[in-house]
Amino acid sequence: MTGARLLESVARVGPLGVRFWDFAEERFVADGLIVRVGLASGGSRITATAGESGIFTARGLPGLNVIEFGDTAAGYWSTTTTKSYVVEVHDPAGRFLPFSFPARLPARGLFVWTCALSPPSSGLSDGVPLFSAPSRPAASMRGVIRAQLQDAATGGDAAGAVLVATIAGSATVTGIADARGRVAIVMPYPEPSDFPIIGSSPPVVPVGSSLAAYSWPVTLAAQYGRITPYPPYPDLCTTLRQPGATLLGDASGSPLPTQTLRMGVELVVRSVDVATGSALPVLLVRAP
Repeated sequence: MTGARLLESVARVGPLGVRFWDFAEERFVADGLIVRVGLASGGSRITATAGESGIFTARGLPGLNVIEFGDTAAGYWSTTTTKSYVVEVHDPAGRFLPFSFPARLPARGLFVWTCALSPPSSGLSDGVPLFSAPSRPAASMRGVIRAQLQDAATGGDAAGAVLVATIAGSATVTGIADARGRVAIVMPYPEPSDFPIIGSSPPVVPVGSSLAAYSWPVTLAAQYGRITPYPPYPDLCTTLRQPGATLLGDASGSPLPTQTLRMGVELVVRSVDVATGSALPVLLVRAP
């Protein structure tokens, strides 16, 4: 209508804006993820939605109905009282492990995840990290380290154990075992020092050499504190803050030796049977 005037506008505060970082692909992921938010004290959950930017937002959260319609131009953030919520993340496609994390909402700007990895993983960007599930297929030019972690004391699956891999003494990547103790670390291969052309696709290899000839030493460490019972959505900070544990090369207690990651070949790490010298189907981990 010609000459129409805006008589009134309603501003609404989005109490949560969060995005998720995939170490393996080195990008933010939104497609296929289900993100639900609810009060930490329990009750209903609201499903967050992702925009074109890959940021998940949640509105209509229980306990924040009035706050969402506050006036942000009148000292809103200095006077608003936040509440404790839990964010649950699930991937029906099985690429990533399910997890949860606490959040004080409403949060101003993009949500900042404060539980840092220790040691820090290479490539962590602004966002909450995702961890590969053992069912995740590995993409081209991605390295994979797998293990079936078993509690050396109980013989049970080491659910939620953290596996930390240091590759070639520099790049550090982290994986988390699922409820059955299975862990997969999917990551970009470290760049070989003698690549003549960086960033080419496919990589250009020196004459007479092969990509399959490249390999890197891998040192593995673990964190494990027997989280029982293991929840459907384990708290990410609690999981990553488990105490240091010992990976065993065999049942006698020998430390796990340095492993070798080869280009194009998945590294499956196992302990060894002392009596036969053959590989066991599991990697033994001893809790502190």
